[in-house]
Amino acid sequence: MKKNKFLTGALLAALPLMWGCATYDSSVPASTGIGAAGGALLGYGLTGSAAGAAAGAGAGALAGALTGVAIDETRRSQAVARPAYPAAGPPPQASRYAATVDPTRGELVNQTGWRLKVFVDESTEPIWVEPGGVTPLELDVGAHEIMATAYVDTKFGERVVGSYTRRIEVDPRGSGWSLRLEERMFR
Repeated sequence: MKKNKFLTGALLAALPLMWGCATYDSSVPASTGIGAAGGALLGYGLTGSAAGAAAGAGAGALAGALTGVAIDETRRSQAVARPAYPAAGPPPQASRYAATVDPTRGELVNQTGWRLKVFVDESTEPIWVEPGGVTPLELDVGAHEIMATAYVDTKFGERVVGSYTRRIEVDPRGSGWSLRLEERMFR
């Protein structure tokens, strides 16, 4: 009976130490508490005396604390080796206005089934964009007029489906631009 009371008391004494590990950011308190409880049980079981239990608790607490320190060091070294963002993606932007890419780079995306003839700012050279094609294009910062004409092939030759004009603004704080041309725009 005396032995059961002692074991129950040793476990209840170690319980607060083990409970603290759930909220503390270190493994040392939990490891120390578990080591002390295990050492006390082992010491009492081997000697049958309170002195043996106390010696076992001290040795167990030391072994547990050293184990907790080793666990914490491993966690710290793994956290340093891991980047703060996924390797496939860019780092977070410092500011919502920080450009991650050259703002003058953009693309014309033809989401129609037609061939598109595109003029930018009434240029003399047309840009041809095939159905489903993407054409990279660089435009200076500021406003630009985009004029697109859609053509369809028939048995009588190439015919105009419709035209579309849009004014776009290239923002110096942006991260590039994109103009997606869809069939509904040419009706």
